[in-house]
Parts: sequence; C-alpha cells; structure tokens
Amino acid sequence: MKRHPAVTVAVVACVLAGVATLAADGSVVFQLLTSDNTQAEPVGGVGGLVVRAAWALVRAIGLILAARHVNRGSAAARGVVIVLAVSTVFNTVRLVGGRYDPAVGPLPHALVDGLLIASAALCAALILLVVWLAPVREHLSRPPTKRRNLLIRLVTPSPDEPTWVLTARPLAASLAACTVVPLLVGAAGLFTGDLASRYPALRVVAATAALSAQLVVVLILVLVLPYALVGLGKVPGARWVVSLLAVMVIASQPVICPMVLGVDGLVRDALPAATAALVVIYGLIFNRNARRWFRRSRTSSGSRLAA
Repeated sequence: MKRHPAVTVAVVACVLAGVATLAADGSVVFQLLTSDNTQAEPVGGVGGLVVRAAWALVRAIGLILAARHVNRGSAAARGVVIVLAVSTVFNTVRLVGGRYDPAVGPLPHALVDGLLIASAALCAALILLVVWLAPVREHLSRPPTKRRNLLIRLVTPSPDEPTWVLTARPLAASLAACTVVPLLVGAAGLFTGDLASRYPALRVVAATAALSAQLVVVLILVLVLPYALVGLGKVPGARWVVSLLAVMVIASQPVICPMVLGVDGLVRDALPAATAALVVIYGLIFNRNARRWFRRSRTSSGSRLAA
C-alpha cells in the first residue's frame, strides 16, 4: 500500500529536528563556556550546564532515532516524539537571547538564535504532524511484536490499545526523566555554591527544602510508575495510579522548579513535565475510546478470574 506523503514529512522532520537541536544546544554550550558575560551563566553553574547539555543530547539523539520508528509505524513512537518535541520547544525558546557578549559581536549570537528558533519550529511542526494529522496517526498504529525487557514493556502497548492510551504510556514513562533533570541541576547548584551566590540565605534554605521534596517525587515515580504502566489494561486501578502520579507532577513541578531554578526551572522543566502529565491524564481518564477500552479490559479480566 502506498504511504501518505505526510508520513515521509514526519520522518524527515524528526531527523531535522534532532540535528537542529544538537547543533543549537552545542553552540549554546560553547558560547556559555567561552563567554565572559557572567549574567548569562545558567542556574546551577558548570554542573548544571553539564546536566542540561546531557539532557539536550538525549533529546536530540532520541528525535533522530525516533525517525526510524515513525517510518516503521511503531505505535509507541507517537508519545516518545511528543515528549521529546515538547521538552525541546520549551528549552530552545528559553535559550533565545540573553547570552549577548559584546566581545563576540551580534552575528554569532544571531546564528545560534536562528538555530534555536529552527529547532523549536521543527519540533512544533512535528507535534502537529503526529497529533493532528490523520494519515500520520493512522500510520503510527503497528503493534509491538516483542517485549524483551521491562523498559520495552513500559512503552509498548497491547495490540488493541486505543491511540490515546498508547500515547499516554511513553509520556508517563518520561515523567521520571522530566523530574530528575531539575533535581540534578539544582543539586549541582547547591553543592557548587551557585545557588548561594545567586539567592539570599532564606531562599537557599527554601530551595534546599524544595530539592528534598523533588527527591521524594522522583523516588515515588521510579518505584511506583513502572509497575503501574505494565499493569495498564491488565490490573484494575492501574490507570488511576498513573493518573494520580501525573497529578502529583502537575501539582509539584510548577512550585518546586521555580523555587530552585527560577524562571529557567519554570520554562525548561516545569512546563514540559506538566504538559506531558496533562496529556497522560487526558489519554487515560478523559478520552472516550480509552474509557471504553479500560471497561472492556476490566470485564474480560473479571471473566478470566471467574473461570
């Protein structure tokens, strides 16, 4: 069967978004390391910059690798692309401007800002393609054939899972990563003294308490979320556990991240995590097809137990 041109566009957009993200974030890191403008230094100091750079590298490589799964029509690719693209949009938009160094001149900064804008635009277009364009949605429906380990089982759906459930599954799995990044950046800033040099003593105490709360959030997600995801459609109440964990992320991240990392934490960490959590809640609780599928799964599970 002939493939719709929109699928090819989505595959190319994945590759281009990954390459643009890699080039843009690499250029930003180089500028920050070589700049004498201390006001442009990120919250968290060099340690925080390393964490941000590593997370950007993961997103860029993830987008490039996701192109293969989009090309193959993998059902789990949709949620993976959404979380990588949404996080990249918020991170790149936040980096535009604010790094000007008079010793360098405007042209290099303009080129890097152009790369950042191109990366954000490609990721935004990719989100529209995989979420709203019907031919791409229909293409991303191939059920998994193998489940080699726990990680594969977390993000791969059952053959009859509806679209929004299979979208919510990898998005929910990404919540742990979305909360670990601000925890590591904040911890780096605390131990290197960067937070103490930026904030008054009372704010540092509040940031330390917020980091402790963030550690609790991460531990809950790491310990509970994998089992709840594996139980989706099999264990009654598993979707409510995943949804409650998503609510915890929505309630905690817009408070914790700005407390520790300021506006950087709000835009680059809290908003992507909250966006992913909102999609998870919609896909598992409010979508009509998902509700019907969970009811059928519960009925069939009850019948097997009765037999």
